[in-house]
Amino acid sequence: MSFTSMVMIVMNVSVAGSAEAEQAEMQRILEDMKQFREQGNWVAVEKKYQRILGFSKGTPTFEMHVLGAEAASNQGNVSQVKIRLTKALEVEEVEKTRQWLDSLDQTFAPVTIKVPKKFETVPELEIAMMPFFPEQQLALGYAKKQIQANRKYQGYLPFGEYTIAGSTFTVAQGDTSTVVVVKPEGSSSAVASGPTEPTGTASDGMPLRLDLGFSAANAGESGVVGEALAFGGVGTRLGVGTSFGITDSMALVAEVGYHGMFGAGEEPTIQGVANIGYQATPTVYHGAFTWLAGSMAFSDIEVLIGPIIEFASVQTQGMSLNPNVVEYSSGQADFMPVQGTLLASGLSGGVTYAAFDLGDGLQGGLSSYVGAQSDGSRVYSWGQVSLTIKGL
Repeated sequence: MSFTSMVMIVMNVSVAGSAEAEQAEMQRILEDMKQFREQGNWVAVEKKYQRILGFSKGTPTFEMHVLGAEAASNQGNVSQVKIRLTKALEVEEVEKTRQWLDSLDQTFAPVTIKVPKKFETVPELEIAMMPFFPEQQLALGYAKKQIQANRKYQGYLPFGEYTIAGSTFTVAQGDTSTVVVVKPEGSSSAVASGPTEPTGTASDGMPLRLDLGFSAANAGESGVVGEALAFGGVGTRLGVGTSFGITDSMALVAEVGYHGMFGAGEEPTIQGVANIGYQATPTVYHGAFTWLAGSMAFSDIEVLIGPIIEFASVQTQGMSLNPNVVEYSSGQADFMPVQGTLLASGLSGGVTYAAFDLGDGLQGGLSSYVGAQSDGSRVYSWGQVSLTIKGL
């Protein structure tokens, strides 16, 4: 037997032993979970379940996931109950567990509640009629705590009519996404419920985003002989899109938009060109872009970065013919007007500061963006300062 084979055998035995050891430890933790369940200590059961999930080689059993679901249920976290029951059923299909999972959709619906920072004191969430079953009461209590602690709740609530800050909304069977943006008491705009979303929010829960600002751009020297000279100018960039939440602080942002650039042409310095009355060719740039970015929110600050691609038509001045067949010298041909198109890709990033609340689920702020792209022959760089309006 070769040395390599011996090493592989030892490694396999070691990995197998490690997996068996982890599985044995997980089984021991399961026994602790059972004891804590008998004592009604669901916080301890939850902690033990989280320890089980931390093992990398052992595999959680059906019973472990079900106990984890019981712990989440007794703390009111219906989202985790559904996740853990689903995992348990992936291990073993048990009719009683399937019925428990199905029954949740007959009692609860997903809700997102956000409280703007204009509230100095977070308002209390109230239900018109207290639900009868303890599981529903616990879910309501859990939601209230999350709203008070985080100004936001994204999870499940029992069916019913709710009131918060003087506005009402209904959670009913069949709702797939209920987004509620709380308004101050006395506001003319009520919260939204069911499939109807507040202005500035997409029907599938993806809020709209608008960026409108002033920009300055520059196209560097081309690495290809005979192409237009370096050019640049100022103009505007307009982007419209949406975002898809991943967590409370992370999201994907997608935008499409327009980039315009305008700049004066260079006056000729060569006597022969100047004498014939040459007029400088102004730069005119019209581009369409697509941007996909990841974003991370830190309170009122949002940081974004991601790839961007832009297609544009350009008019500027410079040499666009093969210099070997042009009658002019290189210096004279630099002042020939040229037109063309480009396709450039690269990276763009920026920072948005949420400065004010516009109402109706909209937030306004100021953004600063920069980007760098290339079409294979030259680098295009730009910067932008803009007004940003986005849905909560």
